[in-house]
Amino acid sequence: MWDRRRNERDRRARIALLSDEADKQREIAAGRLNSTMTKASLLLVGAGLIAGSWAVDLIGQPFGVLPAAALVLALGAVAAAVVSLFPRSSLKLKVRDLVERSLATNVPAQTVPDLEDLLLETKAAVTESIDRENSSRDLWVRIGYALLLAAIAGGAASLVAALLIPST
Repeated sequence: MWDRRRNERDRRARIALLSDEADKQREIAAGRLNSTMTKASLLLVGAGLIAGSWAVDLIGQPFGVLPAAALVLALGAVAAAVVSLFPRSSLKLKVRDLVERSLATNVPAQTVPDLEDLLLETKAAVTESIDRENSSRDLWVRIGYALLLAAIAGGAASLVAALLIPST
C-alpha cells in the first residue's frame, strides 16, 4: 500500500515537472515565432522600399539586365516575406475544449492521472505545432533575406557599372 502511494506521489511530481517544462518550452517556441514574424516584417518593409524605389527609377528609362534582375530579386524578397507572414492555422491550447472533453457525458469517467496525461500531451502537441510553423516561416524569411542581399548586390553593381561606363 505504501509503495502504491509513493509511486502515485512520484508520478504526480514527474507530471508536475514535465508540465512546468512543457509550459516553458511553449513560451520559448512562441518567442521564437514572434522573432521570426518580426524579421519577416522588417524584410517586407526593406525589400518593398528597395523594389519600389528601383521600379520608379526604371520607369521610362532604357535599362539593362542587371537593374531588371535586381528589381526582380527585390520583388522575390517581398514575395518570400509575404509567404512567411501569411496566416496559418496552428494548434492552440484551448482550455474550453479540454474541459468539455473531460466532462462530456459520453466519455467514461476519467481519473486525475488521465486528465494530467491529456493536458501534458496537449501542451506537447501545441509546442510541436508552434515549432513546425516557425520552421516553415523561418525558411521563407531566410530565402527572402538571401534574395534581398542579391538584389542589393545587383543594384550596387548596376550603379557602379553606370558610373564607370559612359552613356552614349
